[in-house]
Amino acid sequence: MTTKTKAKQSDRSDVAILLDIYSLLPNPYQPESRVAVSMEVGAQFGNSIKEHGLIQPIIVRLKDGEYEVGDGWLRVCGYRWLDGNDGSWSEIPGIVRDLTDQQMADLVMEANTIRKDLNPIELAGFYKRYLEDFGITQAELARRHHCSQGEIANTVRLLELPDDVRQKVISQEISEAGGRQLLRLNTRPELQA
Repeated sequence: MTTKTKAKQSDRSDVAILLDIYSLLPNPYQPESRVAVSMEVGAQFGNSIKEHGLIQPIIVRLKDGEYEVGDGWLRVCGYRWLDGNDGSWSEIPGIVRDLTDQQMADLVMEANTIRKDLNPIELAGFYKRYLEDFGITQAELARRHHCSQGEIANTVRLLELPDDVRQKVISQEISEAGGRQLLRLNTRPELQA
């Protein structure tokens, strides 16, 4: 028996079910650059799944009658790539959990920051949104993330850089530390350039 992605709110449970891969929504706290996955990455994950099987089901929550992927978006993209090639991968096993917005954000933090998948600007944006959305202090976020409050503060400050400098931090033309040094010159753009 398969369960399609549209469901009633009362259907929540912590059991594995099959989910329609084309109806799944990404984690709302996932940075945009992690939601749009290239064909190359989809193929890489798809080929791994085809060769080794799905090692771990995705984690989803039911919200407003639709499933949001808390953890496993790249696995979904791998399934989509496989299904696009032979049409037999349209459903993926998933575990439904009753997750709050903060727990969804925590899943993003664990998946992306532990693996160091986010660039410093994406990480700064994630930290800023987390702090604002959940009304916690930098010290509390640092405790949750197992780092210092200063590291959180210094990372968030990178968002104060002008767009062109932020782009250079993203492209690694300027290091994260170099970006923090350039913050001192925000009031003197001619020197900063």
